[in-house]
Parts: sequence; C-alpha cells; structure tokens
Amino acid sequence: MTKYLLKRILHGLVSIVIVVALVMIMIYTMLDRNLVFAGDTKYSHTSNNARVAYKYSKWEDYGYLDYVTYSDWLNELVSSGELTEEERSAVVGFGRTKAQDSEQVSEYVKNSQSIISLRDTR
Repeated sequence: MTKYLLKRILHGLVSIVIVVALVMIMIYTMLDRNLVFAGDTKYSHTSNNARVAYKYSKWEDYGYLDYVTYSDWLNELVSSGELTEEERSAVVGFGRTKAQDSEQVSEYVKNSQSIISLRDTR
C-alpha cells in the first residue's frame, strides 16, 4: 500500500512539473512580445530611440533576451584588452543614419550584429 501511494505521489509530481514546463514554453514562444507593453504608460509616452531602448530593457527584465548596448559592448572589449581606450572613443559615437557613420563605426556595428546573431542561434 505504501509503495502504491509513493508511486502515485511521484507520478503526480512529475505530471505537475511537465505541465508547468509546457505552459512556460508556450508563454515564452507563442505570446507576442509586444503585448507586454499593452498597459504600460511609460512605453506609450516615449518615442524613437528611447522607446526601443525601453522595450529591449523590459524584454531583458522578463527574460526574453540578453540586452547589451553598443557602448557597454565596447566597454567590455576595452576591459578584455581587445580594444584600446582611444579606439573606443573613436567608435563610440555614431551618426543618425548609416551613411553618416565612419568606416570604423560601421565595422564595429557589423561585428556586434554578427555576435548578436550568434547568440540567437544558441
């Protein structure tokens, strides 16, 4: 009798874990990420780049992605020794459009985008 009860309890716990895992997977994959901002007044009052930055920071808070800004990425490169402080200061500022960027900035932006695509495939 004890063996039967333990077996039923164990099956119940395993079933609960499986159901919770399936629901979490469904929420994170099937839910439109923009629905997070449906009732967010701060999101509706921001515009342009501030809105995009706010959106990505909130998605990071909710665990949808790993958000690293361009300047933070450059600072990580400096701290790891892959980039000098002079090179960082030369490429940290970029133009309003792609055409206004210098060649160095375009190269670093392209590198950061390739790193992001590598993170997404993992």
